[in-house]
Amino acid sequence: MAKSSAEVSAYCPNPKCGKPIYSDHAYTWCIECGEPLPDNIQEQIPRLQTSRASSAAARSSQPATQSERLSSRELLERLVKLQEQQNENIAVIRKHTGCFYAWLIFTIVIGILVFLIFHH
Repeated sequence: MAKSSAEVSAYCPNPKCGKPIYSDHAYTWCIECGEPLPDNIQEQIPRLQTSRASSAAARSSQPATQSERLSSRELLERLVKLQEQQNENIAVIRKHTGCFYAWLIFTIVIGILVFLIFHH
């Protein structure tokens, strides 16, 4: 992997890896070994600070209250309803696809008949 021109902010906390983490690093894990970067390393990387701030703002603007949380049963019911809608959509697509192929075959047959009639 090519080295970055940015400064080294820290090193991977995985003792088997220890690769440098540069100041322009874009992930919350080491791209060499996949080790999650601890908060103290993430705080040293400007790009991750911005990402963490926007994530925190999004979470705080939409707090989940007890009344908004769904039970497993409600989630399952919603999932079943979505699956039924998806099945209906697939059925409609299959119906229209079948109609398209029937029209295509009809058009080809008519074209062949016209060709045979007018070229004899």
